[in-house]
Amino acid sequence: MGAVRRLRWFEAACAISRPLLGEVRLSEALDGVTARAAEVSAADFVALGLLDRIDRTSVVYDAVVGLGLESSAGVQSRLTGPVRQAIRSNHPVVVDITHERSGSGLPEWAPQSWRPHLAGLTHLLFLPLRSEVDAYGCMILAWSADRVEHDEIQLAQVFADHTAMMVLKARADEERIRHERWLNAASKMAGLLLGEVDRDDAMRTVVRELREVSGADLAGIVLVDTHDQAHGYIVVFEGLPQQVPPDLRIPRDGLIASTLMSRRRIVSTDFGGLAGFHPPADWVDAFSTVGLGMLFPLVISDDVFGVLLAAWKRGSVHEQPAAGEVEQVQIFADLAAVALHRVRAELDRGHLMLLEERDRIARELNDIVLQRLFAAELRLDALRSLCSQQVQERLAQIIEHLDQTNHQVRAAIFEHQSGRPPQPPA
Repeated sequence: MGAVRRLRWFEAACAISRPLLGEVRLSEALDGVTARAAEVSAADFVALGLLDRIDRTSVVYDAVVGLGLESSAGVQSRLTGPVRQAIRSNHPVVVDITHERSGSGLPEWAPQSWRPHLAGLTHLLFLPLRSEVDAYGCMILAWSADRVEHDEIQLAQVFADHTAMMVLKARADEERIRHERWLNAASKMAGLLLGEVDRDDAMRTVVRELREVSGADLAGIVLVDTHDQAHGYIVVFEGLPQQVPPDLRIPRDGLIASTLMSRRRIVSTDFGGLAGFHPPADWVDAFSTVGLGMLFPLVISDDVFGVLLAAWKRGSVHEQPAAGEVEQVQIFADLAAVALHRVRAELDRGHLMLLEERDRIARELNDIVLQRLFAAELRLDALRSLCSQQVQERLAQIIEHLDQTNHQVRAAIFEHQSGRPPQPPA
């Protein structure tokens, strides 16, 4: 290998290390690395794949250069062949692709959509992206004619090691940024939900903030119906193609019933494949692409208010980070439960105030009105002896009406205090 090419490898390795001193965005960094690797190595094809953080038997190729495959970044493939060998051994692997073909003449290790494009390649170099413990990804360099020299393998691996450090730094930066976003969102939510809240507005706020910070494709809240143990009703649900009507009732069965009964969350990377997953018929298509899904009970003490659901489409850029943020989503579920608890407490307090007002009125009737009615009866009865016969008869009728009114008021007070509905006067 010429000294010029060796120098270019060292310069490239140093160039991708410079961003480590600042904040690194992973997607931009990976695109820059693959472009620089293609330039310095003169490879016809470069791809950079990272182990799926949810499914460690798969690789996600986040950056691709050459052969017209640039638009395929993000494609997923099984961890197999020389990619698997390089990652598991933590050492570079050199392959003549003519020896790595299946019966159809296509490379078995590559994603299905790539295979027709790779037919003209002759030599490939698989470089593990190594951390202090093990490898977590692989860089692939491929040529259609040049053979890979031993010195170039070593220099390319140095470049891959620098790439690995850059990827780890970028991931750490992204995790820190997401963590700060979660904290800010939770703080904002707490401020909103601990004040005076409307139930529906509070639940919409929870779902909107959750989707924004976590990147969830689908999210919603289903509340229990205390008067109907067989159904619940959706207070808010976002991410579906169709708008969900207010208070849509759904059966309280399957995963929802299990979550409510056990009061334990359900988290799965194959949410749609879980036994007991029964979305409404109109939602089946929307949930058919879901990979990661979470279902949280909304509970405070012994009160169960409903469930919070969040789901991410399979292969979404937010799916893998969200898989490690279960506790952060739990905070949103807890905040929703607090808001619902406060709404219920406000309703109970309003009902209590109404009862107290009724008691106050009843006491006033008992202490003032009844006493005055009774006093009026006594005064009128005393006047009867001083009046003519005709006036006495008239006063007797008035006293009788007052006595009936007295009995009716007493009966109404008694029925209120006993909790029975008031009876109409005879």
